[in-house]
Amino acid sequence: MNVNKLRNISTALIIATMLIGMLPGVMADPDNAPNVPALSTGMGISEERGLGQTDPNASMAYRVVDDHYVPLVLALDATLPECSFTHGITVGDFNGDGMDDVILFNGTYNSITYTYTFEHVSAVNGCNGTELWDQRIVYNAGALDNTPARLAGDLDCDGMDDVIVNSRSYDPVAGECTASVHVRRGYDGDLFWNQSVTSNGTYSAGMWAYPCCDLNYDGMDDVIVILESYDSAADEYTAGVRVIRGYDGEEFWNQSVTGDGWYGAYIWAYPYDDLDYDNSSAIIVNSQSYDSATGEKTATSHVKRGYDGAELWNQSVAGTDVSIWAYPCEDLDCDNRSDVIVDLQSYDSAADNKTVRISAIRGYNGAELWNQSVAGDGPDGAGMWVELRTNLDSDNTSDAIVNLQSYDSAADEYTVGVHAIRGYDGEEFWNKSVTGDGWGGAYIWAYPHDDLDSDNLDDVIVNFRSYNSATDKNTASVHAIHGCGGDALWNRSVTGDGWAGADMWVHPCGDLNSDGGRDVIIESVSYDAVADKYTANADAIRGYDGDEFWNKSVTGDGECGAYIMWVESDHDLDSDGKDDAIVNSWSCNSATGEKTAGMCAIRGYDGDEFWNKSVTGIDVAMWAYSYQDLDGDNNDDAIVHSQSYDPAADEYTASVHAVRGYDGAEFWNKRVTGKDVWMETDYRNPCHYHSNQDFDCDNLEDMLLSAGISVDDAYIPTTVCAVKGDCGTSLWCNSASPGTEHPVAPSVTGDLNYDGKLTPADAIIVLDSIVSGDCNEYADVNNDGAVNSLDTLMILQAAAGSIAI
Repeated sequence: MNVNKLRNISTALIIATMLIGMLPGVMADPDNAPNVPALSTGMGISEERGLGQTDPNASMAYRVVDDHYVPLVLALDATLPECSFTHGITVGDFNGDGMDDVILFNGTYNSITYTYTFEHVSAVNGCNGTELWDQRIVYNAGALDNTPARLAGDLDCDGMDDVIVNSRSYDPVAGECTASVHVRRGYDGDLFWNQSVTSNGTYSAGMWAYPCCDLNYDGMDDVIVILESYDSAADEYTAGVRVIRGYDGEEFWNQSVTGDGWYGAYIWAYPYDDLDYDNSSAIIVNSQSYDSATGEKTATSHVKRGYDGAELWNQSVAGTDVSIWAYPCEDLDCDNRSDVIVDLQSYDSAADNKTVRISAIRGYNGAELWNQSVAGDGPDGAGMWVELRTNLDSDNTSDAIVNLQSYDSAADEYTVGVHAIRGYDGEEFWNKSVTGDGWGGAYIWAYPHDDLDSDNLDDVIVNFRSYNSATDKNTASVHAIHGCGGDALWNRSVTGDGWAGADMWVHPCGDLNSDGGRDVIIESVSYDAVADKYTANADAIRGYDGDEFWNKSVTGDGECGAYIMWVESDHDLDSDGKDDAIVNSWSCNSATGEKTAGMCAIRGYDGDEFWNKSVTGIDVAMWAYSYQDLDGDNNDDAIVHSQSYDPAADEYTASVHAVRGYDGAEFWNKRVTGKDVWMETDYRNPCHYHSNQDFDCDNLEDMLLSAGISVDDAYIPTTVCAVKGDCGTSLWCNSASPGTEHPVAPSVTGDLNYDGKLTPADAIIVLDSIVSGDCNEYADVNNDGAVNSLDTLMILQAAAGSIAI
C-alpha cells in the first residue's frame, strides 16, 4: 500500500474515532446497519481486495461451475421492457500473472428504446474470476460492443495496460446530465485522474477519452479527451478536445468550438507520429460550428504539435452545407514524414449539386501534393474515398487507390470508378469505371491486396457491380489488377436477375499452395428468375493467374435464398504449413418449409474435405470459427455453433462444439434449451480476432462462452463463462441475475447503506472504501473525484446535524 493511502486511512480513523464518540446517543456499531461490512473484516491492509467492497458480492470470485452446466437467466417477464445483461471482453494480462484477464459489464437492455444501459464494470482475473476492481457507472449505448471501458495503453510505465472508463448519468431532480471519464491503473483500479462535464438536459453532456502515443517524450502513453455540452439558456453547443498527460491528468493544451442550437458544433482528434521534423507526435483536430444568424457552417481541420498544441497548419471551409475531415496517412513524398489526407465536401442547394474533393497534404507544412474531385446531382450525388496501404511502383513511398461515385439525374445513371495514382505527385497510373442505371445502380470498392504475382509490388482488387434496366439484370465482377501498369491479371463475374440479382466479393487469404504469392477466395451469389433459384459459390483462386483450386456451391429457393455466409481461411488445420478453409453456408427449401445450415472444413490448396456438419429444420443456424490450438497437437482447431427450433415446445436448443481441426473429432460440447435462448463463444469479443487468449497459463487457447435470450432481433447475453479450450471446463461464470446488480444512487447524499438517513454506519462504509481503494462514486460526497477522510468527516458532521450535504 502506498504512503498516501496509509496516511489517508490513518487520518480517517482518527477523525472517525473522535467524532463518533462526540455524537450524542450514537454508537459506531456496524451490526446495526444492514448490508454493511464489519469494520474488523474491512480493515485488513490488503490491496488484493480491489474496489467496490461495499457490495457484499464484490469481493467474491465468480463461482466455478461444473464441466457441462452453463447457467442461463431465463426469468424474463414479457410484460416488462427491460432485462438484465452481462458481457465480457478479453483484455490481456492486467496483473502480471502471465494469464489473460477479462473486463465484465453488467446492465439492462430496454427493448422499447433498443438501448443498453451499462451500470457496472469490473476487471477480473481470467483464471479464477477474482475481482481486481470495479466501478459503478451509467452509460447508454445502442450496441453491446460500444462498451464504456477500453484499454488505455501503459500510462504509468509499469509494463501493464491501464483502463479508461466512461460514464454518463442524468439527475431528473436537478435536470442535469453529467458525463465523466475515469482513468485507472489496470491491475488494481487505482484512480490516476478523472474529468467530468455537467449541463442541463437529458443528453446535454458527453465525454469520451481514448489513448494516444507518447506526446511529451516521458516514455508513457498519453490521453485525448473529447467533451460536449449544451447550454439551453444560450441555445449553444460547445465541443472541445483536451490533450492530457496519461499518468496524472495534467493538461498539455485544449481547443474548443461553439455553435448555435442542439449539436451545433462537433470536434474530434487523431494522434499520429512524425508529421513534423522534431520527431514528436502530432494531433489532427477536426471541428465544425453552425451560425444561426448566417445559416452557415464553418468546418476546420487543424494540425497541431502534440505536446504543446502549436499549430503547424490548418484548412477551413464555410457554407450552408459543408464539411471537412483530415486524417493521417503514411509518407507520400519520400521526406520520411507522415502526411495527411483532407476530405472536403459541399452541397449547392440551388444547383442541387454535391462536390467532393480529396487532397493529399504534406504533413509538416500543409503544402498540397495533389487532389482529386467528383461532382454529382443531389445531396448525396457524389462520394469519394482513398485506400493508401500500398506501394504500386517500387519507389518505397505510399501510393493511392481513389474510389469515386457520382449520379447524373438527367441520364438517370450512376457511375463509379477507380484511379490508381502516384502518392507524391498524383500522376495517374491507370483507371477503371462502370455505369449502371438508376440511383445506386453501380457499386465499386477497389483496394490494394499485397503482391499477387510475386513481382514484389502491391496489386489491386477491384469489385464492380452494375444494373442494366433494359435487361433487368445485375452483373457483379472482381478484377485483379497489376498494381502499377493496370493490366488485368484475371477477372471473374456473375450475372443475376433483378436489381439485387448478383453480388461478388473477395475474401482475403494467405498463400494456399505455397508458391510464394497471395491467393484469394471469391464469394458470390446470383438469382435465376426462371428457375426461382439462388446459387451461392465460394471459389479459391490462385493469385497471379486466377486458376481455380476448388469450388463450393449451395442452392436454395428464391423465396428465401441461399448464401455462403462467410469463409475463414487463415488457419492451418492439418499441419502441412498451408492455410486451410472453413466454409459456412445456408439455404432453404420452400416446398418443405425447412432451412439447412452447414459448414465444411477443407484443405486450402485442393479443396479436399476434412469433415462437415449440418442441421435442417424450420428455424436453424450453424456456423464455425477456426481457433488456435485447443488440444496441444500444434494444429488449429474449430468451434461449431448450432441452433434449432422445436415448434411443438416453442423452444430453441443452442449448442457449442469444440472439435479437432483436421478431422472434426469432438473435444467437448455445451448446450442449453429454452424459449428464445442462444449460445456463442467470444460473443462481441474483439480479442478473439487478433490474438489467442489463455486464461489458465496452459499455452492452449481458451474462450469466453456467452448464453442468453433473444429479444426481437437483439441477442442479450445473460451469462458469460471463461471456458478451458481443451476440455470445456468452466473456470468461472458471471450472471446477469438482478440479485447481483449493484445499488443505484441513494436518495440522500452519503446514505451508503440505503436506510434513508445519515449515520456513523455510512462513515464506516467510507472507511472501508478508503482501505480497499473503492471507487464508489456515492461515497465521494464532496465531489472531488476521490474517496478520502474529508468524505468521512462530512458524513459524520451531517449525521450530527452540523452541516448539510
